[in-house]
Amino acid sequence: MFCYLGTGYVTSIRLTAIQGFTPLKASLAFIVFNGVSALIQVPIASRLIERYDPKWILGGGLLLIGAGDFWMASIPIGHQSVTPLIAPLVVAGAGVAFVLSAVTAVVINTVPHNLSGMAAGWTSLLRDFGFTLGPAVVGAIALSRAAREISDEVASDPELSQALDTFNASPATAPEGQQEAVEGAVAAVNSGPLGANAVPSTVTLPDGSTVPFNPLKDTAFQALGSAYSLGYLIVGLCAVAAAVVTVVLISGRRADLSDTPDAPATPMTTDA
Repeated sequence: MFCYLGTGYVTSIRLTAIQGFTPLKASLAFIVFNGVSALIQVPIASRLIERYDPKWILGGGLLLIGAGDFWMASIPIGHQSVTPLIAPLVVAGAGVAFVLSAVTAVVINTVPHNLSGMAAGWTSLLRDFGFTLGPAVVGAIALSRAAREISDEVASDPELSQALDTFNASPATAPEGQQEAVEGAVAAVNSGPLGANAVPSTVTLPDGSTVPFNPLKDTAFQALGSAYSLGYLIVGLCAVAAAVVTVVLISGRRADLSDTPDAPATPMTTDA
């Protein structure tokens, strides 16, 4: 679930907050990502689980998620289109389908029958925990890296630093009716990488001419692209690590009550 929501979070930020696509256009990526998962989960993944050890389905699904994320990490942020993400999202979405179908089966097959209800409950708990960690961890790392890259670029480029100082002082010289808007733009640019990327690099004057405005726009755009590519890499590495743990460390054999002769009778449980 960390990998699933981490992939969705990075994709959402890339398409909307960085590249500026409308929510409607960005939703096409999620239709592919989740649509592939829905199409595969029931007719294909469920049949594979009946035929093969579920740990191989789970491990394979995690590897597909990792492959999709590594692929997306390699796509430059300058490709201003949803299209380059479609194929890797199909791969990652297929992986999600296999993971969601197999994870509970793997967990229950790894414990004695009398502990299956507890195991299913822990699975649900850890799913929610993974949902929480995905955007939090990836977002913190990506935004911290982007902020550091922007700061380093400003410190190493005197011309950019001077342009930023001029921009920060621009509310004092702005026309009276535009001072509030300019102050808001300055505050946004100084609020962090996403704010610096949201303010346009030029503005159009009433006479139709354009003038430079936000000097950090291009720097923030490139820094965010690099940082969220790192986010894809983090998610991909976690997926591969989880696949290795699943395949190598999980026996995949369902324990039987005969292994624990003194175990009490299995209580009535409800799997989450």
